[in-house]
Amino acid sequence: MGDETRRVWLIDDERRLVEVLAELFRAEGWEARAFGDARLALAECMRDEPPPVIVTDYDMPYLDGGRFVAELRERLGESAPPVVCITGYPGKIETDEEAAFARILVKPFRFGELFKVVEGVRIAGFHGRESSARLKLTPEGGIEREKKQKTG
Repeated sequence: MGDETRRVWLIDDERRLVEVLAELFRAEGWEARAFGDARLALAECMRDEPPPVIVTDYDMPYLDGGRFVAELRERLGESAPPVVCITGYPGKIETDEEAAFARILVKPFRFGELFKVVEGVRIAGFHGRESSARLKLTPEGGIEREKKQKTG
């Protein structure tokens, strides 16, 4: 493909959803890979160069999104790509896990919203726990950084 940085891996145990998302990214000119199991995606990250952005579901069997991003960062360190979390159950995500994600989107979401977030994360190279900033969608449809408030 033309722009090597326009690559994304999508992980969700809802196989049909992840395949549809991959097709939609491909229609936008991205190289997209779909994984139905986070363990397979993690193993592939160890074998091959991971993409600039990974999108993962949170609530999955075997290896959930929180454990996936923790293991990814543990194994790849600073070279780990930023991870966007998609979830239907945002209340399940622990506070320390939340900080590891570049962005969290709650299902159901529109593809346009996911696309803007992934593109913004790719451009910014945002890594959750390495920055105190978070990305958010603006009312105009753009993306801006917002300062994360520290508590305690």
